[in-house]
This record gives sequence, C-alpha cells and structure tokens, in this order.
Amino acid sequence: AGRRKMARRHQQLLTKKREGVSGSRDRTESVSEVAQRTTRIARHIARGDELTAEGNDRDALRAYRLAVLEDGKNIRAMMRIARAAYALQDYHLSSGACRRVIQLRSEWSLPYSWLGRTLLCLGQWSAAADAFQRGLQFGAEGRDRELLMAAWRAMGRNDLIRCEIENWIRLMPDDPVATHYAIAVGLRKASRASAEFVRTTFDRFARSYEQTMLEKLGYQGPTVVRDVLARMFGDARADLQVVELGCGTGLCGVELRAYAKGLTGVDLSAPMLEVAGKRGVYDQLVEADILDFFARDAGKCDLVVAIDVCNYLGDLGPFIFGSAHMVSDCGRCVFSVEQISRDSNGDGAGSDYRLEVHGRFSHRASYIERLMREAGWQIVEMQQVHLRRELGVPVPMLLVEGVRHR
Repeated sequence: AGRRKMARRHQQLLTKKREGVSGSRDRTESVSEVAQRTTRIARHIARGDELTAEGNDRDALRAYRLAVLEDGKNIRAMMRIARAAYALQDYHLSSGACRRVIQLRSEWSLPYSWLGRTLLCLGQWSAAADAFQRGLQFGAEGRDRELLMAAWRAMGRNDLIRCEIENWIRLMPDDPVATHYAIAVGLRKASRASAEFVRTTFDRFARSYEQTMLEKLGYQGPTVVRDVLARMFGDARADLQVVELGCGTGLCGVELRAYAKGLTGVDLSAPMLEVAGKRGVYDQLVEADILDFFARDAGKCDLVVAIDVCNYLGDLGPFIFGSAHMVSDCGRCVFSVEQISRDSNGDGAGSDYRLEVHGRFSHRASYIERLMREAGWQIVEMQQVHLRRELGVPVPMLLVEGVRHR
C-alpha cells in the first residue's frame, strides 16, 4: 500500500512537470503570435500611410481597418481611420473612431481636435465646441481655438468669442493670429490683415488647401474665372500678360493659362507657391505681399486677377490704385470681395469695410465703386457670386470687373 501511494505521488509529480512544460510552450507560442500580430499591424499602418500620401484615402482606410481588426485598441490605427474617413467625408465613421480613441485615452488632444472638425461638418455646433474646448484643455494649439470660435459663431455666441480672444491675446500678445482676431472683435485696430497672419495661416493650410476648398467648401473660383475670361475676351487666345495676385496653389492659374502669353503668380506663402509651381502653368512665381509687389518695377500687364484675396485687406485703396498703375492702356482687372451684410455685426450701416469675427474683411459695394472711379477704372460689371460655403452656408461675395483707359 505504501509503495502504491508513493507511485501515485510520483505519477502526479510527473504529470505536473509535463503540464508545466506544456504551459511554458503555450506561453512561448503566445508571445510569438503577439510579435507576428504587431508586425502585421505595423505593416497595415505603413501601407495605409503610403496610400494616404498618394491621395488614395479609400484604400488607406481599408488598410487601417485591417490594423484595427488585429488589435481593437490600437489608437494609432483608429486615429488614422478618423482622418481618412474625414477626408472621404464619412463624418459619422470619423466621429465614431475619435470617440473610441477618447474612451481609450481620454487626455489626448488629437481625437478631440478631429472630433470637433467632424461635428462642425455635421452641423453639430455645440458638441463641436465642447470637443474643441476639451482638446485645448489637453494641449491643442491655435487652429483648434479658431475652429472653436467658428462653432460659437454658428451658435451666435459672439460674447464667448470675445472672451476667448481676450484670454488668447493675454497669453500670447505677440501671436499674429491672436492679434488678427483681437482686431476682429475691436480690441485692436488695423486696416488690413498683417503679412505675418496671412503667411502663418496659409503656410499651415497649404497641404490640405485644395481638398478643403474644393470638396468641403465647394470652391467655385476656377469656374468663375473661366466664365469671366470667356465673357471678357471670347475664345482663348494666349496673348495676354497676366498677373494673378494671391495665386495660392494655382487653382485659377489653370484657367488663366489659356489666355496668357505670360503668367505671373504672386503669393505670400512659400508652401502654397511650391504647390503652384508643380502645376507648370506659371512663367514666374513671386513670394511677396501683394501690396509690396505693386512697389516693384514689374512692368505693365494686360490683366490683374485677385480671387478670394481682398478678404484680407480692409482698406482697398492701395490694391485698386496699385492695380491701375500696373495695367497697360485698356488693361483689365478682376477681383472679388466679401460683401457686408445687414446681419453681420449690426445693420450693415456705417463703415466702408469691417473685419468680421471669422477673421476676414467684408466691404460695401459703394466703397468699391468710389475707389474704382478715383483710380481711373471703369466698372464693366459688379455681380453677386458665391465662391464658397462656410459652415454650410454660401458666403455672399461681389465679383468686380474693370477696364482702365489712359
């Protein structure tokens, strides 16, 4: 009996030993599987990033989803899903991905930033404002503050905008963007947006400019330019010397090229000019403030174009007189301004121009008519147009066409 008891005890020890070896082998296999899965996830994310760089957001989204299928808590992949879905205008998918990331990492500013953007696109102003405020609480930077103010503007909360700008300018008194918005709410005075503000705004906007303008804001600038040129000159003839002020990434330059013997593009933002240069439509690109460009001996031209540019100028005198000096006899100009409306900062009475809370200047038609007459321009046509939307609403603008006889 004693020997049988010892034998059973020995068998139990052997069984435990075998189970231990087996468990160790299982754990080794589990670690190996984790390593393989990590490699697959990294491969999916890298492939998605390549596709994003190529502009293929749809296939990039598929790659990021494969990464999340491997690991449902991978916040890197989920944030990429949010951004790819946003680019594809699938705002519900984008917001859902952002909320999932927030559940996993609630003190990270990035998902709040993208959630706020998607909610703006969905017209959920209050929820968007909450998201941007949370993002700023966790370290988000200036652009989120501007978008927060856009949400408040849609809600009619100019009081909150003013308080936010007061805090902003107190914290960052020399920041060009903060200074610009301080002017917009009357805390400071200026007759134009500073060159530093324009450069800062469009330098950081260059990579996403065309997608934002064309897909999200419904930008009609190139179409409007094409129609105006056809009305002015008839069929394309490629015999004009053309200067485009504020050419940006060259969206309108494509239309101007058909009429231009020589085409010069002027812009303050080097990254925007870099994109414009890749189009191959300009003979010359000049990095300069448009008002400084007038002071150069640039020679005469037949046509000056400035679409969606004068919104950053309050006093249009230097622009209108400078354009008049630049064109040859019978030279022409085409430019747009945002129009003062009765529901913007009052009843529309009073000043010739004003800086609105969205950060752009609006102008009165009578002011433009007076300046054009004083500078020797004859207005051929001044018409209301909608070049783009903002917060889902068409922005009221004036398109001005002029000719100058010396």
